[in-house]
Amino acid sequence: MLYDRLLGTVLYKMTNKERNLIKKKILKCLTEDFKGNQAIFNKKEGWQVFNGTDLDMVMNAVCKGLEMAEYEMCEGVS
Repeated sequence: MLYDRLLGTVLYKMTNKERNLIKKKILKCLTEDFKGNQAIFNKKEGWQVFNGTDLDMVMNAVCKGLEMAEYEMCEGVS
């Protein structure tokens, strides 16, 4: 576990299962078309789909993937 010296608390340590789920969801948002999402990278080759792909587009997809993973992890808790 990680320990925060300033706060004197134990921080949460992510499991490999959680890390893999997060990576899977981020990759899905970056490479797949689905409702409310348009792929910005080719899933097989990894190249950009559109000319002018910028960091904001990538970060928006990453954030969406994190939100999807968080939702799925919370669903497993309840």
